[in-house]
Amino acid sequence: MNLQLLFAGFVFTALTFSARSESVYDRPPAYDVKMQLQDAWSLGELVVQGTSGKRTIAVEQVLFGKSAELTETKHDIAMGSTPGIASGIRGVWFLVKGPDGYVSVNPGGKAISLETFKALPSPATHWTTQKGLTVNQPDKRHLNHCYVKPETKDPVRHGPWVFLTPIDVEVGLFLHGEQEFSLKLDSMGCIKRINRYPKVGYGFYLEYDNYDRLVEFGHFNDRKRHGLYRRYYADDPDQLREEKQFTNGVVDGRWRKWNEKGEIIYDQTFEMGLVPPVVHYQGKEPGPIVIRRDENGATYSMHPVVNGIKVGMTVQEVSDLLKVDFSPTGGLMFLFYQRDQYLSVSFKDGKVSVLHTGHNGVCLGLRRDMN
Repeated sequence: MNLQLLFAGFVFTALTFSARSESVYDRPPAYDVKMQLQDAWSLGELVVQGTSGKRTIAVEQVLFGKSAELTETKHDIAMGSTPGIASGIRGVWFLVKGPDGYVSVNPGGKAISLETFKALPSPATHWTTQKGLTVNQPDKRHLNHCYVKPETKDPVRHGPWVFLTPIDVEVGLFLHGEQEFSLKLDSMGCIKRINRYPKVGYGFYLEYDNYDRLVEFGHFNDRKRHGLYRRYYADDPDQLREEKQFTNGVVDGRWRKWNEKGEIIYDQTFEMGLVPPVVHYQGKEPGPIVIRRDENGATYSMHPVVNGIKVGMTVQEVSDLLKVDFSPTGGLMFLFYQRDQYLSVSFKDGKVSVLHTGHNGVCLGLRRDMN
C-alpha cells in the first residue's frame, strides 16, 4: 500500500535552545542546520533511507519507527503534487503522519546522509515511547496524537500534529500536553511562521512574508516574552512598525511605533510595566490592591478602597490610600471596577484630575490592539 507524502520541501528551522546569556535576547533569533536536524529527529515518527523520484520516495531501509504499510514487496512512499523534492536524491528522510499520509520535515526538503543521521544525538526520550498513544483525526484536515491520563481519564496531546488548509500547512509537537514548537508553511512549502515555545528556558518566534523576508520576531524565557521584539510593515519589511522590550512577560524599556513613512507615532519608556517616574509605596503595611504587570503595561485589582479616590487628591494621598506602586504619568487602570466597567484615574500637576469609567469590552479590546 502506498503512503501519501503531503509536504516535503520546506525548511524546518525550529530550534532547541537552553537558557543563554542575555545577549541572545537583544537580536533576531539565530539558528543552524544542526539544531534543525535535532528537532526534525524529535518530531519524526518514521525515519527512512531511500531515493526520491517523481512524487515518490523509494524506501531502502526503515531506520526508526514502524509502518505496517511498508511491506517487503512495496517500499515506495508516494508524494503529493507539492513541489520541493528533486528526483534522484538518495539519503535519509524524517516523516510525520498527516491527515492524508506522511509529511517530510527534512530541513530544506533535502535528504541528509546516513553518516549525518548516525552522528545526530538520539532524543533522550522520544515521544513514540509513550504507552497508549492513539491517532486522533477530528476531520480531513487535522491529525494529532494523544493518550489518556489514568487519573482523570482525560486525553492528553502528545506527539506531532498536522493541520492542512487550502493554502498552508501547520505542523508542531506536543509533549504531555505542552506545546514545544510549531511551524506554519504555505502551499509551496515556504516558511510563514516558526514558534519555539519550550516550558523551560529560551524560546522564540519568527514570521516571514511571501518573499521569505522577516517581518516579525520575538523571544521567550520560560514561555514569557523576554528581550527584544520587532515588527515590520508587510509591504516594506525594511520599515519598522513596532519595537518593544520585555522582561519576563512585562513591557520594560523603550516601546516605539512608526507609521509607513518612518515617522515615530508612539515613543514611551516603561519600568516593569509602569511609566516613570514611579511612585513607590513606602509603607510596611500590605495594601488590598494587587498590581498586574503584563505586555501592555499595568492594571490593578478592584477593592472598595478604590471608591475613596477623589478628584483633587494628591499623588501622596492616593499612595497612602492604595498602598501600591503606580505611575502618575501613566495613570491607574482598574479593569473590573464594576462587573462590566473599568475605572481609569488620570493625574495632572501631582493631583487626580480625571476619573473615567467605560465598558470593559472596549478597554480590553484597546489593550489587545496595543500589542
